[in-house]
Amino acid sequence: ASHALLYLEDPRGLATGALSQGAKDPDPAVRQWALAALAEIGGQSAVPVLMDRLLHDAVEAVRVEAAYRLGFVGDESVVDELKRVVEKET
Repeated sequence: ASHALLYLEDPRGLATGALSQGAKDPDPAVRQWALAALAEIGGQSAVPVLMDRLLHDAVEAVRVEAAYRLGFVGDESVVDELKRVVEKET
């Protein structure tokens, strides 16, 4: 469903809130897909949600998705935090 929101004519208004909520779903697969879709439609506005999941998600695959997507939508403001994550992660 998260991915399907990408195909709406005006997904930003409707989908961004839903995908941000999906990024905190109990199911890690839902969180991962929500982050991917949010980054694709939300651009720079997705950065706070992506950073939150990168820093606080218990599931490695979700953190990896957040880091990957930050590489596309993030700016210089995320570089230092990404470096810290790289240093502490295995």
